[in-house]
Amino acid sequence: MMFEDAPECGRDDNFKKVLELMYSRIREDRKFVILETGTAFDTCKSAWYNDGYSTRIFGWFAQKYNGILYTIDNNPQHIETGKKITEKYKSCINYITGDSTKTLHNISVLVDLMYFDSAMNPDLALEECKIIYPMFHKNTVVLFDDTYGVHKNKGKGYKAIKYMLEQSKWEIERLPVNQAMLYQN
Repeated sequence: MMFEDAPECGRDDNFKKVLELMYSRIREDRKFVILETGTAFDTCKSAWYNDGYSTRIFGWFAQKYNGILYTIDNNPQHIETGKKITEKYKSCINYITGDSTKTLHNISVLVDLMYFDSAMNPDLALEECKIIYPMFHKNTVVLFDDTYGVHKNKGKGYKAIKYMLEQSKWEIERLPVNQAMLYQN
């Protein structure tokens, strides 16, 4: 089983679903790339469930299946806490401290899984999406946190989702706990 030794985290079903989909769509001739904006920043066990702890499960997955994780946060304390949380997986994680709208310009790799989970700001998510969109490919899987649906105009991802749907034929799937996943068929 793909996740039998996965670390404990919240939103297990959602993260496992997007990781399995991403992994089924990647090419074997290169390491896969996971990119997230917003780093897990709370060491309290309850945060594993409330905040999802994406950095931890993404780091574990990257180490186990030969990938790399880029995690970006503008708060240096979040990055330091993220490093503690993911100590076991640090060999395959690039921790980037800085404003995502500036640091994303320095990412020049194809992105296989993109997780938008920075500030609760639809305009920021849209700006991040526009910057990193050229790094997407036909098999990229995209996950937005705290997004309540593109048609309700609520949550941090709704503007970015509208933008993506205007660019190409993305399928959108609403996931439990207010997350939205996009992929192309």
